[in-house]
Amino acid sequence: MKKHLLIILAGLLVLGGPPAYGETVDYGRELYEYDLIQGDQAGNLMADRVLSRQEMMVVLARLFGEEETAGSLTLRATFTDVAPDSYYAPYIAYAQGRGWTTGYPEGTFGPEESLEAVQAGAFLLRALGYASGEDFAYEDSLVFLQSLGLVLDGDFTDPSAVKRGEVFEMIYKALYLESKEAGLLGVSLGLFEAPRPVEDPVAVITPGDDEEEEEDLFVTVYGATTATTIEIIIDYQETIAADSVSLDTYAVGGGDYTVTAVSVEGGTIILTVDNPEGDDLEGESLIQISPVRDLAGNLGEGLEATIKGEPPLED
Repeated sequence: MKKHLLIILAGLLVLGGPPAYGETVDYGRELYEYDLIQGDQAGNLMADRVLSRQEMMVVLARLFGEEETAGSLTLRATFTDVAPDSYYAPYIAYAQGRGWTTGYPEGTFGPEESLEAVQAGAFLLRALGYASGEDFAYEDSLVFLQSLGLVLDGDFTDPSAVKRGEVFEMIYKALYLESKEAGLLGVSLGLFEAPRPVEDPVAVITPGDDEEEEEDLFVTVYGATTATTIEIIIDYQETIAADSVSLDTYAVGGGDYTVTAVSVEGGTIILTVDNPEGDDLEGESLIQISPVRDLAGNLGEGLEATIKGEPPLED
């Protein structure tokens, strides 16, 4: 028994941009090329090193192009454990002034403590314009990030001690997020051009339906399921480089459904998604988190689709 899904496109593929690096997405190297992060004097990005809470404040200031402004701030943070003459003091004060951090209830910040995953999530969300207590609960920051497609289960090897590389991945994905205040973050930072205007959504006819032929779209999305999995097939006009697609290239249902396998055949990408409950997926989303690359090195991004209606059953 299998199900067919009818999906409405909410965006079209945009090709054209800088080529991807390496065989897979190297999040740290991409951010370094965008001048959003720094490494040591030898160029090592230290992706496996654990970040401290105070270092995260510098990372955020640099991400938003405010490192120089933050570093020259003369106002002091109110946290009792932040030494005024330390290197990080102005960055922490700047982050406090911007509302990125509120510190601990007893009035401390814990500058040298290892950054926890829930803290990293809350800091980034606030920097993106989301308010804890209104848009998300602090303790559920990772759940909210997952709904945005910025993190997936298992992204952090140790949630109590987040590594630089894990933060790099989260920040890279945020570049393609429509942030609350500034639209597409990567565009607002001047990193890439705005995607072409999206025209009215176009219904994609599921194979087997006796209806009019499909229109010539940039991308077609459809799927079929067994009792426990769903297969989503994405057809691009261009042949896609297999090494530019991974298990976390797409998020289904805001990350609620796990992609367990991915294959690339020419311009067709096939995702196998775990669906143990046999959900009909009505209203769920398919979002492309990171770009895919064609054989000419052009990047494709901006795909968003929404599952519409209850899929009919077939024997």
